[in-house]
Amino acid sequence: MQTKKENIERTLLVVAREQFMKNGVRKTSMQTIARLSGVAVGNIYNYFKSKDDLFKAIMRPLLVAMEDYNKHNLDEVYISLDVFKEEKFFERMKKQVEALILPYKDEMRLLITQSQGTSLEYFLRHFKETQKIDGMKYIERMKNHFPELSKEVSPLFLNIISDLWMSVIKQIVLNPMISEAEIDLLLNNFITYGMGGWKSLLRA
Repeated sequence: MQTKKENIERTLLVVAREQFMKNGVRKTSMQTIARLSGVAVGNIYNYFKSKDDLFKAIMRPLLVAMEDYNKHNLDEVYISLDVFKEEKFFERMKKQVEALILPYKDEMRLLITQSQGTSLEYFLRHFKETQKIDGMKYIERMKNHFPELSKEVSPLFLNIISDLWMSVIKQIVLNPMISEAEIDLLLNNFITYGMGGWKSLLRA
C-alpha cells in the first residue's frame, strides 16, 4: 500500500512539473494534473492540500540546494587570504555555483517566472537578502582575522553584487540557447571578476 501511495505521489509530481513548465502554474488546474495522472480529483488532495503545496514540493530540492549554497558561503575554509590566489578556491567556488544552478535550471526558471501569487513569491528576494547579510558577516570575519584589510565596504555595494549574482543566474536559466561552453565561460568570468574585485576592494 505504501509503495502504491509513493508511486501516485511521484506521478503527480512528474505530471505537475511538466504542466507547470509547459503552461505555467496559474494556468494549470488541479483537475488537469489529476486527469493526466490517472488520479481522481478528490484523491489528489490526499497527497497535496493545494496547487501551492504541489508547487512547493516540486521546488523543494532547489530550495534545499539554495539554502545549502548560502551555508557553504560561510564555510570556515574561506576565512583565508589564500582564497584570493590559490586555484583550489576558484575550483571550489565554481563547483559550488554549478551544484546550485546546473541540476535545477528548470526549477530555477519556474521559481523566477512562475512563483507570483504562490507562497514562494518572495523566496528569491529572501535569498538575495541572505546573500547580502552573509556577505557582511564574511567581511567582518575576515577583518577580525586580518585587521589590515580595508574596512570600507558599503552595504549598498553588497546589494549591487547580489543583483549581479541574480543576473548571472537569470542569464543561464532563462536563455534556452545558451550552450554548456557559454555557461562555463560565464561562470569562469564571474568568479574571476569577483575574486579579483574583492581582493582589490579589501586590499588583501
